[in-house]
Amino acid sequence: MFKNAKKLIQNSIYDKALNSPDVTTKTKNVIKSHMTWFDSFKTVGDIYRFLKSNVDSDSGKHLSSELERSHIPSYESLLSEFEAQFKSELMLVTQFADFKVGKSYMSRELLIPIGKYDTRLGGIQLHESEGNIKEIVIKATLNDGKYPNEWLSKGKLLKYYMKSISGVFKETYKDNDAIINSVDIPIHAFVRESASDNSFKYYGVFKYLSHVTEDDSGKWFTLESILNNSVSSSHDIYNALNQAVSKSKHDSPQARRKRLLKAPRKPKKRLVMTPVYDRNPDVIAEVLERAGSKCEKCLNDAPFKKRKDGMPYLEVHHVVRLADGGDDTVENAIALCPNCHRESHYG
Repeated sequence: MFKNAKKLIQNSIYDKALNSPDVTTKTKNVIKSHMTWFDSFKTVGDIYRFLKSNVDSDSGKHLSSELERSHIPSYESLLSEFEAQFKSELMLVTQFADFKVGKSYMSRELLIPIGKYDTRLGGIQLHESEGNIKEIVIKATLNDGKYPNEWLSKGKLLKYYMKSISGVFKETYKDNDAIINSVDIPIHAFVRESASDNSFKYYGVFKYLSHVTEDDSGKWFTLESILNNSVSSSHDIYNALNQAVSKSKHDSPQARRKRLLKAPRKPKKRLVMTPVYDRNPDVIAEVLERAGSKCEKCLNDAPFKKRKDGMPYLEVHHVVRLADGGDDTVENAIALCPNCHRESHYG
């Protein structure tokens, strides 16, 4: 049926339009653009959704009037015939379940499952239905792109920059907010090494892990592959936080404090195996810097230095627990040696 569906549109509209002396060059170029989409479709439902999107859009209505002026059928005039002839397959559309991890896809192929047909669209695209977001698609370019995206752990942890408008990054932009609050919404990650690459490799479904507010130069998400299953343990959440803290500690105090002024006071809580909080790494780095090498309760030196970086080992504790509604702020945090920390919890 799929070949017959393509043939119906090709013979009824495309061939006639391209061979007609009455059709303008501009309209013929639109038709040629539509034909490239048809070459990427895999099902009758893909074609049907494309036809309907054009019937309902302003550009589609303009195309219809141009074709009808030249006595050539339009998408709208063929829609009823298409529905009647292929009614058993109208709902069969390409889905991301049909994509294979590790395989590369062209930009237009990433948009077909969400019913969008403009490859100039941004790197974050939302698949919405009846006002609800069903899926999120991201395209990440690692080198020579608009943003310096990078693998924190290849195929597992992705540093992916937020959407910006005129150089301004805001968590409240719809696309950014959708990722931050995605919870059970799958994020399909497509990554290419360089902007010169024509295709993106599919790395599967990712989950939002955290986001970092740097300074005015950029903000980014840390996204994690669900194939990793690492979000299911608090140990790995802790390790991911430590990575973010390390980045914060190596930043300048001025940049970190600037971020702290804009940071939300209440951290987001996510249910994994146990409730965990997306703690602000800047709060941890700032409190450790304030403490230096001494516990802020007993005033003794840190009991040892960390093997990894030689820094004094202290733990940052919230005076009023986050679970009790405490703020994730420098003012509500204190650097403690392990003994004092355990005493604060269990003494």
